[in-house]
Amino acid sequence: MFNRTKRIYLAGPYTHEDPVVMQDRYEILTQITTNLVSLGYLVFSPITNSHPINLRLKIVKFTWDIWRAYDLIMIAEWADEVWIVPMEGWQNSIGVTGESDFAIKIGKDAKVLPALLKPFDEWNISTFKPIIEVKELPDYYEFM
Repeated sequence: MFNRTKRIYLAGPYTHEDPVVMQDRYEILTQITTNLVSLGYLVFSPITNSHPINLRLKIVKFTWDIWRAYDLIMIAEWADEVWIVPMEGWQNSIGVTGESDFAIKIGKDAKVLPALLKPFDEWNISTFKPIIEVKELPDYYEFM
């Protein structure tokens, strides 16, 4: 089943003041992960992994600080590339910024995917290619 050689860390925004938005982000990122895995990609989605755990731990105020060390270890020790899903909130996401910044600093590519530029059910995932190769962080990665 897994015939791709690159290990993909799938980054996307998660934290939001509205828990419904967080659930929606989890659902979207998990569907993208499912589709990529079904095509043979080796994918780690930190949101797909951590969201159910957050719910079981009854974490009320979620921040990236809770999962930062875990996520950066997965990027450093496991992933070959970071793929960023540009859904609403991604440009201001502390987690997405931290993950992509870290990947670039250790010499790994961070790529922005063309997700959500059209409805998900219209994607042709078999021709899904990153549209931007980020070698340096653009200005919009600055936050705070």
